[in-house]
Amino acid sequence: GQQGGRHRAGPPKYIERCAVYDVKHINQAKAGIKKALTYQKEGKGYSFVEILSMCPTNWGVDAVTAADWVKEAMEPYYPLGVFRDVPAGNIPEAAAPTAGVVNKA
Repeated sequence: GQQGGRHRAGPPKYIERCAVYDVKHINQAKAGIKKALTYQKEGKGYSFVEILSMCPTNWGVDAVTAADWVKEAMEPYYPLGVFRDVPAGNIPEAAAPTAGVVNKA
């Protein structure tokens, strides 16, 4: 709805966490970003896509070591997946708009 001349978006309609440590996951990230932008373009609501990435230069390691660290250390702590996809009918109970904050335990 409208509030003070500004559009209120409400909760995100699409939430996904991706990673870019190998070709398979890079392609999944591309698909998630494309879906998020498509939903936005079609007026289905806003989306949130989080991408787990590495920075071997800043971390002071080679690219393979950095990619392995994302996979082995970050991914278990920040699990990948689609957490909400309202237009496709995927609204996990913990992420339902009436449930408030998404709580992935």
